[in-house]
Amino acid sequence: MPFIVDDILLTYIVLPYGQRLLSKGQDQLFSWLDDKFDREGKKFLKSLSKRKLSDAEVLEEVGNYVEKHRGTADTLASAAYVGALKTASTLPAAQREEEFLKVVNDFFLTPIVEMVKALEHPAVVPGFLTGTDCLTVIDVRTVPSGEELETARIFPRFETESKVDPARIELWTDQKYFGQARWRPRIWLVRPEDKELADELNTTPGELADALDELARDPYGTAKQLAEALKHQPFVTDITRHHVIVQHAEWWSGSSPSVTGESDRIPWAESPDGAKAMLAALEAQLGDQEDEEERWRDALSKAGVRR
Repeated sequence: MPFIVDDILLTYIVLPYGQRLLSKGQDQLFSWLDDKFDREGKKFLKSLSKRKLSDAEVLEEVGNYVEKHRGTADTLASAAYVGALKTASTLPAAQREEEFLKVVNDFFLTPIVEMVKALEHPAVVPGFLTGTDCLTVIDVRTVPSGEELETARIFPRFETESKVDPARIELWTDQKYFGQARWRPRIWLVRPEDKELADELNTTPGELADALDELARDPYGTAKQLAEALKHQPFVTDITRHHVIVQHAEWWSGSSPSVTGESDRIPWAESPDGAKAMLAALEAQLGDQEDEEERWRDALSKAGVRR
């Protein structure tokens, strides 16, 4: 069984970034990896470069190597995210904004959602694009039977004579106006010491994070119960280059909250600490989960039970 975190980082960040580098030549990929690999990895690259493989074969070999060396995917994923953002910042102004958001969506939001899916319950973790001064609650239990979780959409910059709409990642569409289900992840931002929410959950502000985590992990809890508990909290609907756009979300129908009121625009943090904290917390939870599964399998094996 592959390590869950490594498998997600490899699939959604490392290999896609490797494909980008390969489009500029195999030497670009080898140079990037050589700078990140240890001595054993460098020996592997030297051997690989002599085999005259196709781009697809090279990427497959790299994936196999990373999969077998636990922890390597984490190092490469961080470097890939930074590298992709740096590349986006060098593009002409007309392309820069949309490409930046594409990187954020593909190399940050998508792996985050995959990690929460692997947890099999909502996640309550510190940080987001706004920094570490908030908790982020993510719920992917938005998919009814027969439907699939949709990815976020990226809308390009739109200009008219009267206004300019910046490029944006659309994370939520209000079904009340569009009449079509959008089964996407739900993301809330919560102040860690929100007294009103703490009172509603019968806890204290200092214990709010633990109370939310307990609510998220409740095996009998539902998506509707979590949404109702958080209905007064900022609900993320869109992300632009400079802002996270939130609204309040009231429960509207049997499957989806409806966003209400004016949008608030929360500036991004100047540092990537929020994103780093969020990924680290999810990786730790997944690691704990897999370690528990390993202990369970070991116990069964020692008891003579085969799985």
